[in-house]
Amino acid sequence: MANLLRTSLSRSMRLPKLLKVPLVVKPFSVTPVSRVALTRPNPSLFISRGFTATSFQLNAVPAPKDTHTDKDLAVKLGEELKFEKESEDNKKEPEFVKDFLSQNPFKIEDKSGVNEVVLSRVFGNEKIRLIFDINTLDQQSSLLPTDEDELAETEETEDVESDTEPSIPIRCSINIEKNGKGALAFEVMLVDNVFLVNYVAYYSDAKLANDLTVEADWMRRGFYPGPQFETLDSEVQVLFEKYLEERGINTAVALFISTYVQYKEQKEYISWLENVKKFVESP
Repeated sequence: MANLLRTSLSRSMRLPKLLKVPLVVKPFSVTPVSRVALTRPNPSLFISRGFTATSFQLNAVPAPKDTHTDKDLAVKLGEELKFEKESEDNKKEPEFVKDFLSQNPFKIEDKSGVNEVVLSRVFGNEKIRLIFDINTLDQQSSLLPTDEDELAETEETEDVESDTEPSIPIRCSINIEKNGKGALAFEVMLVDNVFLVNYVAYYSDAKLANDLTVEADWMRRGFYPGPQFETLDSEVQVLFEKYLEERGINTAVALFISTYVQYKEQKEYISWLENVKKFVESP
């Protein structure tokens, strides 16, 4: 009886047969790789030897306390400094500066180490600032002729006026401000002691016209500078020139600026010699 019970139980719990599904394997292609490619190092896995910490330690050589070049350079700078100081007028304020200030209503704002010098004055309800730059090298190169015809014409002029020393152009800007009314800004080149106006711009914000920061200069580039001065009606040009002359921007100021540029450049050169000599001599 027990055997019959086990037999019937095993029949009732018999698992269903699994279906036999044929296994299909699709072939796939393999791209052949050369042995050189397999053995070639991946450059992205390596760091340049020049930027490793070990190489810095190996290449770092302490500099000697004193070198012959440093001493020779310091001596030569000292000789040049001595020569310039001996040939320089030791007076703090030259006579031409005293004469100009006594005869003109301008004040001089001159900071050591700065290329730009400011002449300022008050004219009625106007504040006038004339700024000129002693860095004449860039200004001189900007006026060199680029066209072949202009170059030939320049050479002919130089042959005729070979005895005359050429004048170095000086970049100037003249700002005339009225309280609450904005400002006029004249872009000017001083050539042969004559002010040549390039543009006359108007700024409703006088602070923007007078600000010498890089940010202000960048903002001014976005404003309309006015037409080229030479394209204006001739009578308008003449009246603008008289407008400046009435405010003291005349030949006397032009002559003073030309002389002061040389004086200022000499002062900055001596200061440069002193600073560089101290740096070279320092441990």
